[in-house]
Amino acid sequence: MDTMKKLLTTHLLALLLAGSFAEAAAKPNIVLIFMDDMGFNDVGAYTYPSPPDHYPNSGPPPRPMQESEFIPAPNQARTLTPQIDSLAREGLSMRQFYTNTICSPARASLLTGRYSKRVGVKGVFFPGGQGDRVKGLNTTEVTLPAMLRELGYATGMVGKWHLGHVPRAHSPFQMMPTRQGFEEFYGHPHSNDMGHYALIRNETILDPNFRPPEKQAQTTWRYTEEALAFIDRQHDAERPFFLYLAHIMTHIPCWPSDREFTNADGTTWPKFQGSSGVSYYYDVVKEIDHSVGRVLEKLDALGIADNTLFIFTSDNGPWLNLYKKDMEQRSVGSAYPLSGGKFNIEEGGVRVPFLARWPGKIAPETVIDAQVGGVVDMLPTLVGLAGGAPPADRIIDGIDLWPVWSGESAALSRSYAHFAPNSGDLAAIVQDRWKLTQDGQLFDVRDVDDQETTNHADAQPAAVAQLVAARQAVLDSLAAESIPLGEFTDYEVRIPTENLHIRPGETASFEVALSADPGKAVKVKVNHFSGHTDLAVSSGMTLSFDSSNWDSPQAVTVTAAPDAEPRAEGATFRVATDDIEHVRDIFAFVGR
Repeated sequence: MDTMKKLLTTHLLALLLAGSFAEAAAKPNIVLIFMDDMGFNDVGAYTYPSPPDHYPNSGPPPRPMQESEFIPAPNQARTLTPQIDSLAREGLSMRQFYTNTICSPARASLLTGRYSKRVGVKGVFFPGGQGDRVKGLNTTEVTLPAMLRELGYATGMVGKWHLGHVPRAHSPFQMMPTRQGFEEFYGHPHSNDMGHYALIRNETILDPNFRPPEKQAQTTWRYTEEALAFIDRQHDAERPFFLYLAHIMTHIPCWPSDREFTNADGTTWPKFQGSSGVSYYYDVVKEIDHSVGRVLEKLDALGIADNTLFIFTSDNGPWLNLYKKDMEQRSVGSAYPLSGGKFNIEEGGVRVPFLARWPGKIAPETVIDAQVGGVVDMLPTLVGLAGGAPPADRIIDGIDLWPVWSGESAALSRSYAHFAPNSGDLAAIVQDRWKLTQDGQLFDVRDVDDQETTNHADAQPAAVAQLVAARQAVLDSLAAESIPLGEFTDYEVRIPTENLHIRPGETASFEVALSADPGKAVKVKVNHFSGHTDLAVSSGMTLSFDSSNWDSPQAVTVTAAPDAEPRAEGATFRVATDDIEHVRDIFAFVGR
């Protein structure tokens, strides 16, 4: 009888596991390509006006910081991006998609669904920071990859992080991707013109100095090979995946491939240096297009293109100033016909290309020109498509754009706030076609006054009043939210990075220790944070460390209820010090 019961239990568990895997397979794969400093007019699908043969090849020129007769005209990407352009033909393009003015705030908003001001990221993070207190994205935030990981996704990042890096012996990875929800990371900690520019895999430094041009010329090829390998691994494991591919260029300096490389599949990656006939910048644009084509080919070859949402966008507008380090290569893009570029809140600085393809789900050749969207919308939109919901314990500034992308709903009226770099001041707010700046000027930014030269404030008092109210609502919301900001120290909480898999009625343990002597008494608390409620901490809720035992691992046990339901989704447990200096997440699943 006991044997029969055991067989029945095993059979039932197998059925439940099969159900959980089927559920996981139904979730869409997500590929999100995030460019660096790529302008609104640097994608062929965004050539202006249309068709391209009517384009006058003129517009606001770049502003050189020294004399030069070799500044490229705008819109050189007209014939350079056929693979990226295919996303618009086979999917959608948004014409009013917003981000931030500079790198780190844009990435913080993308990964948290929250305004950069709200998460305390006002400017660009530099290695070393100020004094010995290096800052990065607070680990108390809940990120897009962490939410997707809890929902059963494999989460991988390839490329530029730029949300915190501590180049010190005890804790060089405190704010890196593997501490913010990504299972895998391959890439660089920040921009390619900064010091401590290492090539890193997960938490191992592969090359401490990747700045020489001959190394940087390999970057796009290396990133692409890593992205393809990640997709292959997750397909073999039958896991839905989220791939965040954050290219380091077209940030200056631009270094396109200077020779051919051999791909893992035996094919050849071409030499792109000089291929555009324009500049190193547009050589890189052409190389990125080749990379996009390689990823699309991989999805087709594996037969998963129809279950993959593919997104392409940028962190901010183009860097329009030329100076010594990029003068020779003329590394400058174009935001034509928009005014301005990186570092400012004019449309050319904060409005970027946005393309998305999901065969069978997004209609081909969809142009969305009456919907304001932005990077903060990625978390609620993508988490919703994965079967989850945004975190309820904090303010999420983004909205779910899927009803608009899918054609289920017309444009949703909403406001979008823009913050000045470094100061973090609310510098402008957009709603529908209107943009109100901090000094009270009102511009119609929907193809009527792209250059932001005509102030409509006197003629449109109702629009001004509406935007003033929207701006005040954002300010009140920011003032009402208390953000517990963590600090870097010489120690950190150490836990395993792999997921826990627990059968119903059983337990699994993980160990917690500190990386260095804290020099004080430290309490570490472990709590169920979100997700599957059949998983719980059964022992070790609070651990105590000090100078005598900081390197002695202490065990924490997680248990699955006897009637726990095996499914694709899991639970997130937060491991935090009592002063919230460090927060680490560990993910647990039932029945795997």
